[in-house]
Amino acid sequence: MTRSMVAADLPHIAGLSAAGSCGRKDCQMPERDLPKLGAPATRALAAIGITRLDQVADRSEAELLALHGFGPRALRILRDELSARGQSMRP
Repeated sequence: MTRSMVAADLPHIAGLSAAGSCGRKDCQMPERDLPKLGAPATRALAAIGITRLDQVADRSEAELLALHGFGPRALRILRDELSARGQSMRP
């Protein structure tokens, strides 16, 4: 890579394009509506298939806290966001 390359060139180099993660225009990124969490917490949720806030409501606080990388701060953020939408986690 040369210094003359610009940031717009990087997705192409990484095998991605502006069209989507798979390089096709019809390819869509998965819908994500989780609030902003730290990277470890986001990865922990993704590892168990959670990418949307409504999926969090199907889990218990204890179940989420047992995930490596998921802590009290992430739990509080998700609990507050669910509460704002009139939802809660499983007991």
